[in-house]
Amino acid sequence: MCLRLMIAVVIGGLLGWLGTNSARAAEATAVTKALSSNDSTQIDQAIADIRAMLVGPPRFGAIENLKARWLRTLITLKRHDDAAELALAGVLAWPLRLADVEPLMKLRVEALLAAGKHQEALAAAKGLFNVCSMASTSEAINILHTGVRLAHADNPSVLAQFRQEQETGAVVSDRPTPRAGLGTVKASIVIDPRPFDEALTQYGDDYDALICRGNLLLLSDRPREARRIFEIVYEQASDAQLAEATENLVRCVKAEDGSIGRANKMVLDLRPGKQQGG
Repeated sequence: MCLRLMIAVVIGGLLGWLGTNSARAAEATAVTKALSSNDSTQIDQAIADIRAMLVGPPRFGAIENLKARWLRTLITLKRHDDAAELALAGVLAWPLRLADVEPLMKLRVEALLAAGKHQEALAAAKGLFNVCSMASTSEAINILHTGVRLAHADNPSVLAQFRQEQETGAVVSDRPTPRAGLGTVKASIVIDPRPFDEALTQYGDDYDALICRGNLLLLSDRPREARRIFEIVYEQASDAQLAEATENLVRCVKAEDGSIGRANKMVLDLRPGKQQGG
């Protein structure tokens, strides 16, 4: 290929990329404007447009706008069901980064609570606890605590039991507490796996796709399946990816136990570098 033709191809590709991104930015601006219009027809169309943005290849701009402004606007407008639905759609669209998954799940819980759907909010809060990073676990426990309190407002003993289980389960140990993961308040919370099952079919076996699959399994309360996926991720991880790959396994233990004691012990014990035979 001659130099002139090569330059033309590069310029053409760059112009195409700039044009696509410009169109997406204009689309996002139009959605933001419509959501602020106080016109129900425009808002309905904006919601439909957001759904469309989340279909297909990862639309990072749409996810960023969703977590940064659009969901908050919908909650302010008291469009709680729409906010909850779109928050989940954002998670399912590309569940790779906890920096996206966590704020979207928090907003989903908030929207469901505002809608009075306390059981659904509780299920979402459990999913958030399962999937969140160790650094975010304290906040996730508080959100789960709120969910338990509101979902069992007619039976305060459930909240008292939850508090006791979390206190007991927080003791640092290399063994789970005797009832960890079984017969606990958290274990009794049921998550509907169907939305996650459908999303799981979209992801293959490359490194990023495996992380997406593992996170979806945690969100749908299948930590043992997630751990099998994250063990593969750990074996494939480069040195630069190893710390995150290790925490993936720790997150699975946290979700299995429904408490943080054993996971915290793993954090204290594990060091960078793959252990021989591990």
